[in-house]
Amino acid sequence: MKYNIFFIFLLTHFCQSSWSDELLSIEFGECLGNCPVYSLEIQSNGFFVFTDLKHKTTQQGKLKKEKLIELHQILSLIDFKELKKQHSNKLIRDLPKITITYGEYNVNFSGRKSAP
Repeated sequence: MKYNIFFIFLLTHFCQSSWSDELLSIEFGECLGNCPVYSLEIQSNGFFVFTDLKHKTTQQGKLKKEKLIELHQILSLIDFKELKKQHSNKLIRDLPKITITYGEYNVNFSGRKSAP
């Protein structure tokens, strides 16, 4: 899971934005294999809710100040207004649907969910 979140942040690394009271939400959908299916919501104050949608469990907590600053620095590089809203590649057979929501902005990543 950590690698998935890191991968998404790397995809959007060279952009611009600011984080005030917005909610950052990342949701990973199902795939054909054994992919984690979860949602993660992080508020600007560091409070987070992680929901494992496959096992129907929820964890809550608060990010440490260092991690929140690190996340804020990454988000400050993202220009959500200029991001393409839909990224898809039908050649990728087993990419889970990934949705990133930041305030009013949504970005979706998807592949082909079923076999040819």
